[in-house]
Amino acid sequence: MKLPIKFSRDQHEYFFGDHGKYRIMTKGRRVGFTHGAANYCISHGLRHDHRILWGDTVQTNIDRYVERYFFPVLKKLPSDIWNWNAQKKEMRINESLIDFRSAERTENWEGFGYHRIILNEAGIILKGERGRYLWNNAVLPMSADYKDCIIYLGGTPKGRTDRDGSDCLYYQMASRADYYHLNIPTTKNPFLNQEVVAEVIAELPEGPIRDQEAYGQFVDAGSGIIKREWLKVDELPIDGEKVIGVDLAVSEKTSADDTALVAMVRGEGNRYQIVDAVHFKKTWPNAKEMIMAFIERHNCPSFIESNAQMLGLIDDLRREPRMQKYVIRDVRTTKDKITCSAPWISRLESGQLTLLRGEWNKDFINQAIAFTVEDKGRTDDMLDGVSRCWAAFQTTQLSISFI
Repeated sequence: MKLPIKFSRDQHEYFFGDHGKYRIMTKGRRVGFTHGAANYCISHGLRHDHRILWGDTVQTNIDRYVERYFFPVLKKLPSDIWNWNAQKKEMRINESLIDFRSAERTENWEGFGYHRIILNEAGIILKGERGRYLWNNAVLPMSADYKDCIIYLGGTPKGRTDRDGSDCLYYQMASRADYYHLNIPTTKNPFLNQEVVAEVIAELPEGPIRDQEAYGQFVDAGSGIIKREWLKVDELPIDGEKVIGVDLAVSEKTSADDTALVAMVRGEGNRYQIVDAVHFKKTWPNAKEMIMAFIERHNCPSFIESNAQMLGLIDDLRREPRMQKYVIRDVRTTKDKITCSAPWISRLESGQLTLLRGEWNKDFINQAIAFTVEDKGRTDDMLDGVSRCWAAFQTTQLSISFI
């Protein structure tokens, strides 16, 4: 059966070559590991009676990948040889069964054996103590049932070390002589034209972010991302659309994250300006009062990063009589901090994003210059607020609010 799929030369060697049980692909963005892995699952599933595990970061990504990468191929095949159970996250292709699991609930991974295991975004799901637990208590035991089991690990590295300072598991694997390791930078994807590649790399500030995100390199923890000279301060505000980005946390514990609120303006000529920022440790409803005051001061739409724990607090904020005339949106991000921040950091570097002079500048600048590619107890809540603002400008039609 001729399948409507294709692999790059590197992908074909990685998936089908004789390279042993453990195979690592460190990569830059847009290399196509996820798409290639989906094609491999279809091709392999049609030809074998195998159990396959697909592990990913979050459930929503799994749904998206099935729709975008699996369905376009499967729907060209006879309908009686494949089936997708969206509730159980199980796919049957001929005699093969593919289980899709997310790192959000690692307990759902345990208890089965597999012929093939694919870990997508391995640089994220294998980070820290949680990643080591997943590998040692789920993935490795599940690979023991079949002597021909192969484990494919692919993803952009997310720093060389864990928060405790030890080398992260993904780096250790890529460094082992007995594991097959292939590095593919963004520039080596033959399915991208050179203009797209140039755009991807141009979005990344020169230095650690570009080395990691475009070239798939493991970057040292101490490599600062934002240079002090990029943080230019304006004396006068610019006119344009304004939004508020909120990184919400509701705890007064010293070790807890801060709540951060950032106001940003998009002006003419692709100019952006951060006009205000605050951060604090407060419990609810004290935090709510400070958020409402900030929204009233800036009188513009607000975008609050949400999760299951925070949705109730966001709804409570919306119900406040003082907030009825304001747009308050909850948004969920499935991307890591580096991916979210890279576009606006590149604007800092180019001078298109500046700060408006204010008392908040010192705290913001201190967070910015301390920002590294690894999360080792860093305080970067105001930077997360900027990422919320940036995402709102890129994805939302806004009504004009002039400062």
